[in-house]
Amino acid sequence: MSNQENKTVYFDLHATGAGYINRAREVSPENGDAFFACDISAMRGNTDKGVKYTKFSVRVVGSKAKEVFAQYLKAMRQKDAKVIASFVIGDIQPTSYSYVDKGSKETKTGCAIDGRLIAIKSLKINGEVVFKQERKNVVEGEIQEETQEYTQEFKTDTTTETKQAPSATDTPEVDVVTGELAQEITLDPTAKDFDERKAELKELGYTWNGEKKAWVLK
Repeated sequence: MSNQENKTVYFDLHATGAGYINRAREVSPENGDAFFACDISAMRGNTDKGVKYTKFSVRVVGSKAKEVFAQYLKAMRQKDAKVIASFVIGDIQPTSYSYVDKGSKETKTGCAIDGRLIAIKSLKINGEVVFKQERKNVVEGEIQEETQEYTQEFKTDTTTETKQAPSATDTPEVDVVTGELAQEITLDPTAKDFDERKAELKELGYTWNGEKKAWVLK
């Protein structure tokens, strides 16, 4: 068998843009290391006709991005803080979930986009630029460096079928259209990120409901 047949490959999928950072937080799982996470309302469209937004729910993985969060997390969490970032997100994937509408009490379907925050190119808090990436070639340079740490678990061999690592849930808690938190979330206790997802839900105000076998928003 040739070396070419055994070559490991990885397909990159990155999104770049600018948007508002919301719910910046540090999550501390019961088992595992603490990590930073946030929601990003990415801006799109023509400013003359009205900007629209696409929401991402991301975990911070880039080493420099982690440093930025560690330094400015307190400022980002201040009440009414206006935080805008230029970003690079990797491993984006749309997901859907069911939630109970607060008004009608009906079960509806929401959607969300998960991803990993690889790089922050600039960060502005309340109109002041507090961080700016100096390197010009962030997309081709920094991404290549920052993805080396976490892409290993997603790499596949060309001689085998591609498999995705199991996740504790395919139902993210935020609807990208309404911005509403889902009323109920179910987790897979056998998934490798179960403790991390459970810690995130507790951080958001969810509690375990034994009757429903689900995490319920307070």
